[in-house]
Amino acid sequence: MYTNLLIAFLIICAIRILSNAYKYYRCSKLMTCYLAWLESNYPDEDIFQTKYEVTKLLSVTPDKGLALTLPTGLGQGYTANHSTLFSYPNRNHPFATATYEMFAESKGVYKTKVLETFNPLFWIDLIVWLPRKFLSYLGINESSFASRLLMILLQAIYWLCSLIAITFKEDIQSLLLTFITSTLLK
Repeated sequence: MYTNLLIAFLIICAIRILSNAYKYYRCSKLMTCYLAWLESNYPDEDIFQTKYEVTKLLSVTPDKGLALTLPTGLGQGYTANHSTLFSYPNRNHPFATATYEMFAESKGVYKTKVLETFNPLFWIDLIVWLPRKFLSYLGINESSFASRLLMILLQAIYWLCSLIAITFKEDIQSLLLTFITSTLLK
């Protein structure tokens, strides 16, 4: 039984490492293409084809909204906050700098995720706070009172069930074994 758990854990680790290493590689590759495009050494059509992938890869970092002022004529101007991701690719200096920074930060995020895989404290934290991590994965954050209450309630239930499972491990195993054998024999 423990060998199956160990194999499953190693498979999860391998998938996590491969996934984040690939994302790191793609960020590096797309960053190189973007820098070449800034120097006009990369085709426009090819850089625009990378927009979807770049948007997905860079979404792990906060978007650097930049204030942009454009003259509209007759002494009037247009000022707005523009998203760096939605403005990709852009040769304007502030956007190019912000895009470069977002590429570098995203590479750092993926590198950190690869290294976290080898950190036992990461896995302990994941196990202890599993309901909270799961709800965060589903997109439920602690911004509202109801979602915070839901997280606290699920976390308390999880800890209580874990405590009961650890305390009565042998009894639960014998009950499950008895139940399974009685249902299979009928």
